[in-house]
Amino acid sequence: MIDKQTGMSAKERMGEEIATLAARIDAATYELLVLIRKFDEREGWNNGFLSCAHWLTWRTSLAPSAARERVRVARALGDLPLMSEAPAKRPWAREHPTAPGSAPPTFLFPRKQHVASPATPARSG
Repeated sequence: MIDKQTGMSAKERMGEEIATLAARIDAATYELLVLIRKFDEREGWNNGFLSCAHWLTWRTSLAPSAARERVRVARALGDLPLMSEAPAKRPWAREHPTAPGSAPPTFLFPRKQHVASPATPARSG
């Protein structure tokens, strides 16, 4: 059934809600990373903890590996000004989605390099 007001079916509307929520989560994650970077730079964790990742594990119940990854990404954003500015502009979080059947913006899906790392085992056969 098509909603007369939006012109969308219930499935399309649900898809829009998913996309909107994903954009909000991305924005919140970016804000979190900015705060983690500032907290780490100011050594807000240096009150009995060994590192920002240790503090983050204790305070937010993240697994240690996840906490280390968040701190690593937060620090990297500080060194990548263009990457750090992109979420603030959020060109992919539009109210009007790409027309059905058209390709999504290419900046959302960067080309992957298909290069085996030295740790990748060789396949036989």
